[in-house]
Amino acid sequence: MAKTCKISKGTKLKELAEFFKLTPEQLKRYHNIYCPIEDLIEQEIPSHVRIVYVPPEGDELVASMMEPVKRDPISYKAKNTLSNIRNYQRVYGVIYTISENEVEKLKIHYRTSIKKEKDIITITREEVYINNERPDLVVEQMADKLSAVLYPLVLAINPDGTIKAIVNHKEIQERWRELKPKLNEYYQGEEAKGLFQRVNNIVKNKDQMLNILRGDLFFSLFFIPLYQNFDDTQKSNTEIELSIEGVIELFDVIFSLSREISPTEKFIVKAEGTQQLIYPPVDDQNRRECAKLDFLYKLNLVDNSIFLIMGDITTVNKKVKFECYQQRS
Repeated sequence: MAKTCKISKGTKLKELAEFFKLTPEQLKRYHNIYCPIEDLIEQEIPSHVRIVYVPPEGDELVASMMEPVKRDPISYKAKNTLSNIRNYQRVYGVIYTISENEVEKLKIHYRTSIKKEKDIITITREEVYINNERPDLVVEQMADKLSAVLYPLVLAINPDGTIKAIVNHKEIQERWRELKPKLNEYYQGEEAKGLFQRVNNIVKNKDQMLNILRGDLFFSLFFIPLYQNFDDTQKSNTEIELSIEGVIELFDVIFSLSREISPTEKFIVKAEGTQQLIYPPVDDQNRRECAKLDFLYKLNLVDNSIFLIMGDITTVNKKVKFECYQQRS
């Protein structure tokens, strides 16, 4: 059972971790499992946080967060191919930040629920926060209301975990038909008209809607091809698409599977990759600005579902940091 610690503004993660005889990463990981999405800890404790979740006293629990032990084997559907057949229901906190020249420009966070039944995934999403606040600009409010048309979203997935199709396209179209007249009454002007027309075109076209989803950072990272075949060295090479500044880019990615099981029944898959270069390169500058990705996936041993995604995408002067934590429902 988690316990809480009241802190004052300015409390440092390292100092608090040392007080409880934990590493900063352990305290951060434990707190992020239990806390509200807006209180997630990244590099440092956010200034508004006054309650931090800490492990109960006892050397056994602290040690269990430190030392891996041998447990039941990982579930495979074939040799070196992770199984993805079990059903599950999870709640996740999602947070990502965009920084330029090491200065944070944008922060987005929300909670999302995912229910898997065979090869069908149902997704709901709670309110989205921009820079720790609800959208306040008119265009942001419109975009927020329009994106809500998608949810609940029902997807069919491929055996490797990637998105195959949108199942409830007709329901989304119906929600849009009901919402559009209400938005037309509230939002006026050419900007609103243009935005409504773009959404209308997307909703009408299932393939275009699917491409929009695949360009979203959460969907492209959560529905990554984790459940594919690894070779005898526990590695796998593949190509994935990710959106960089609104442009879909192709990455060469190496997945590395660790067979080591933690005491909390988790195992790790690492994903490291590099953006494919334009060939022939336009110039040396084009070659230097190749984006890189570095992500860690922690999976639940019980069903191979995602417990944690953490990592970043970097270019010469920009960084996108993404975290997705499984939380208590």
